[in-house]
Amino acid sequence: MKNKVKKSATLLLSLLFVFVFNGCELFKKNNSTGQKIYKIGFAMATLKEERWRRDRDYISERMKELHAEVLIQNANNDHEQQMRQVEYLLSQKIDVLILVPHDLEAAAYAVQMAKRAGVKVISYDRLIRNANLDLYISFDNIKVGEYMTEYLVDRSPQGRYVIINGAPTDNNCYMFNQGYKNVLDNYILNRQIEIVFEGWAEDWRPEQAYQYIQTLLAQGKKFDAVIAANDALASV
Repeated sequence: MKNKVKKSATLLLSLLFVFVFNGCELFKKNNSTGQKIYKIGFAMATLKEERWRRDRDYISERMKELHAEVLIQNANNDHEQQMRQVEYLLSQKIDVLILVPHDLEAAAYAVQMAKRAGVKVISYDRLIRNANLDLYISFDNIKVGEYMTEYLVDRSPQGRYVIINGAPTDNNCYMFNQGYKNVLDNYILNRQIEIVFEGWAEDWRPEQAYQYIQTLLAQGKKFDAVIAANDALASV
């Protein structure tokens, strides 16, 4: 399953560059001709997970190869900090804003600010709702949820399940959840699987996932499998 996700991540980044470099027509002339160096602002919600660090490094390397400048900001899962960082990036006269929103609804204000400044906006991996985006690019997150659940059901086709979703401010989590349920519904209907607990981890905090599990154990609840929305939540 991890190999499928890694291949999808590579494809996702490739599609991102196709849009930035061709769709926006920013890089048809390079710096050797005396043209301006284009600036890309990359406003990230977090760098806690390895996949975000990989994305940061890959994008930085590719920008250098294309004689572009990338300014990267990390909000540490803090919406207000992310808004300040977007304001900073816009003050640096960026040409494109790539935004991984911490809050799927509130980040629409960042898009409004960028549009007023004439900056194109890409919602990367996580959707920003109710926003005038130039591009939303992501995985098939429902399919990701299905892959995760199929992997687990293959190994534990009967029993009591716990579901720990990610942040309720992240649209992907609702899509993952739909994928889980797409696979589980028939098992639940046939009474092969029972969901004994389902919770959400604010800001993707692993300690909240840990607390959920500890509480279930302290209450004497028995369960056979846990679906966790990412590696950090699963690692507790």
